[in-house]
Amino acid sequence: MKKRSFSPFVLFLFPLAALALLVAVGCSNESNDLDSEEVVEIVLTPENAEESIDTDSRQTTDALAAEGMSVASGTNSRVRAKRNVILMIADGAGFGSFYSAADFMSGAPNGLFYQKSPWEFVCCATFHKKSFYDPEQDWAYFPNFSLPIEQKPAEFIPPDSASTATALNTGVKTRNGRIGVGPADERLVTLAELAKKNGFGTGAVSSVQVASATPAAVAAHNVERKSGQELFSQMLFENNLDVIIGSGHPEFDNDGRPRAPHFGKYGPSAEVWSRIRSGALSETWTFAETREAFVGIANGTTPTPRRLLGLAPVDASFQFDRAPNAPRMESVPTLSEVSLAALKVLEQNERGFFIMIEGGAVDNANHWGNLERCVEEMVEFNLAVEAVCRWVEEHSSWEDTLVIVTTDHDTGAIYGLHADENGIPREIPSFQGKGRLPIAKYYANDHTKQIVPIYARGRGAENLRKNFRGKDAKMGEMWSVDGNYIDNTDVFPIMRDTLLGE
Repeated sequence: MKKRSFSPFVLFLFPLAALALLVAVGCSNESNDLDSEEVVEIVLTPENAEESIDTDSRQTTDALAAEGMSVASGTNSRVRAKRNVILMIADGAGFGSFYSAADFMSGAPNGLFYQKSPWEFVCCATFHKKSFYDPEQDWAYFPNFSLPIEQKPAEFIPPDSASTATALNTGVKTRNGRIGVGPADERLVTLAELAKKNGFGTGAVSSVQVASATPAAVAAHNVERKSGQELFSQMLFENNLDVIIGSGHPEFDNDGRPRAPHFGKYGPSAEVWSRIRSGALSETWTFAETREAFVGIANGTTPTPRRLLGLAPVDASFQFDRAPNAPRMESVPTLSEVSLAALKVLEQNERGFFIMIEGGAVDNANHWGNLERCVEEMVEFNLAVEAVCRWVEEHSSWEDTLVIVTTDHDTGAIYGLHADENGIPREIPSFQGKGRLPIAKYYANDHTKQIVPIYARGRGAENLRKNFRGKDAKMGEMWSVDGNYIDNTDVFPIMRDTLLGE
């Protein structure tokens, strides 16, 4: 995203009375009935955040398996034969973002269900084609993280979402700014394209504009990520996606208020919007633009579309870009709701599916050095992870589905207050427990190329630990992990082989 002006500052944190996040009942542990026509809303406060996200307190897949019971009662061989890969990306969320949200929600920085066994964990390098990752050199360069891009050597310029999303979706390192295009400007083949050719369903879902870099890289190609209207058209018309959902509705502003059509950089052009509005798309497409429409599809109270194009009634992002101090917009669906709608569509495919689901505004918050909004966006993302995992247990199985939870790159370099004489942090944030933000400092106002976490569970998850490229002992010591890392290009073959292999 565009770099913003920033003055490094310390966030001296204080208790949050509540983080008001409205979610559908499908995201609450108290009920998982998605067949009810009534949409019940709860307010996520620090008092109930842990119960909502932590699956240890309920009967999980592992408990059922220990009792010799089927996870998805009534499943038959046809359903069990399906293969699904679900890639979930919290854009711009490094260790500091993941751990801060986990502590806020559960009372421990590694207290969320996907941070525990039986989930696999590895670190991952995210550098672009002209760069590298060397722990010693990269830690030595840490004090220069906030230098302007033009003052950094090419090898220390951090990756952007275009190059990282391309690496995840194609297995090829490329230069910054390229979407589905290699370093020599060659068109690459994405996992979604491979999946579609082999009869699988495919989808891209985001809480930011639908043709921004991360969702666009699922099935579009351009040497310039800023060509968003062209990327949108490719996503919609090249027949490689069955589900496309995000923000960027031309008829609503950032506060969800109606306006005359405005055609931004990462949404439909005026010509394409005219076709959408007039119903001139292929009859296989259904267009959804209200929260009620997404919820209706998710819970089955409206007919399930063959293919779904969804634009939430808001412009830049689901919630992040609303006016300062404004309450959350109740007219805008949650990431959980649109994710469940997408899964409802894709589960119709007899072979299975691949989908990428992005919490896209964590990156925005970290560019601004706003830890409170970072945590808000991470909570929204984590609730979507829970909703997706519940779908796996109710409609598929961990034997047939791989879920990967990760990021594309770190943004902000969130650590503790104290640094050494060279400006390298001595500590991670001081975590304050459930319902409270940690005491932390942003050391960068842009992306970094520090290694990031990957969590995975299900079919093929163990393969993440079979191709380590190196070890960052300092990162491991600071965040209490082993520090072994793979490369982001290693994720693609694991997803491909899980979905398409024997």
